[in-house]
Amino acid sequence: MSVRACDIMSSPAVTISPDATLREALSLFERRRISGAPVVGAEGKPLGMFTRSDLLRALDAAPDAAAMAAVLARRVGDLMTRRTISVPEDAPLGDVAQAMAGERVHRVLVLREGTLVGIVSAFDLAIALSSMAAGLEEGAAD
Repeated sequence: MSVRACDIMSSPAVTISPDATLREALSLFERRRISGAPVVGAEGKPLGMFTRSDLLRALDAAPDAAAMAAVLARRVGDLMTRRTISVPEDAPLGDVAQAMAGERVHRVLVLREGTLVGIVSAFDLAIALSSMAAGLEEGAAD
């Protein structure tokens, strides 16, 4: 049996609205202990990604506390990365790894007919690959 994206994805994915403020995004990231989230519109369709890096870039441009408050009031949809990297839910693990490595991203959206059903992070992928390697080592020892 081959491992597929749906076998290792986090589902449901933690998402954020394009209308959320950066302050709300920061709170979500802290509360859920994540470093990024898909930005979704109506019916779960992905519009982009918003990550801790996007947030830090925006905050880095603020020269003082007043400017920082203004930045935190901005909308996620204005600063998100619009390009998303995705795989179908039945994608083999190798395709997921290739998508991450080839696009140099840390998370891949998992879609079913264009709708977000989960997310695979680099950490999820590392755990799956480590488990597979351990299983191969055990099989070789038998």
